[in-house]
Parts: sequence; structure tokens; C-alpha cells
Amino acid sequence: MRSGSVSPAKTGRCLGWVALGDLAKYLDRGSAWEARARLEEARAQAWQLWAVAVGAVYPAFGLTAVLDVPDVTLPPGLDATAAGPGLAEVRRAAIALADLLALVTERGQSVIPFEPPGGLQAWARARLTGTAWPGPDGIAR
Repeated sequence: MRSGSVSPAKTGRCLGWVALGDLAKYLDRGSAWEARARLEEARAQAWQLWAVAVGAVYPAFGLTAVLDVPDVTLPPGLDATAAGPGLAEVRRAAIALADLLALVTERGQSVIPFEPPGGLQAWARARLTGTAWPGPDGIAR
């Protein structure tokens, strides 16, 4: 295990999904700037998890740590997480980032075993797509 890799895996598994849930709130409010800020935060968490997955020495540094790994590959689907200026473009990028976050979480788990936040993922995806989310009690919200 690389130095400093446990903390990014444990925090990134949740914080990226929290940021995507916040992003949906800001989209609902019509605040593209706040939504874009949360998109960047979620992507930063994804970079930290990818750094864990590729064996970066200091994964807490995210993208910087990834680029320091010789012959590293970038996660697939990354380009789709870039957003244009409008709310619809931010929502589309956020949904793509949710897919990317799920992938990098899975890959990170192969290096450091941790429990991904299944309920949090389902809640954030439901918020982004506008679908009902069955809470822990099974009642759609």
C-alpha cells in the first residue's frame, strides 16, 4: 500500500457523491456557478480515487499524483465530465461524472478494500436524473 492512500479512498468514496447531490440542488435552484463548483469538487474526489487505483505515491494530490505515475492511463469517460456554461450541460456532465466516480470507486477498491456508499450513490443519481429514490425504508421520495 502506498503512503497516504487509505484516507483518500475512505473520504473520496463519499465526498464525491455528496458533491454530486449538492450539484443537483444548485441545478434545481438555477445556480449554474454553484453547480459547476460542485462538479469540480466531485471530479477532484474522482481523481483521488483514480490515484489510489493506479498506485500513485500520494493519492491525496489527485490529478497531480496521477500524472506522476509512469505510463499512467487516464480513466475512460473523463472528457464527458467537462461542462458547457448552461444548466443542461452541467447536468449532463454530472451524470457522466457519476458514472466515472462509480468506475474509479470500483478500481480503487481493488487496491484498498473499502465499502462504497451504495445508498449515497443511489440518492445522488436519483437527484441528478430526477427519478424517485427509494429511501432506506423503501418509500419513494
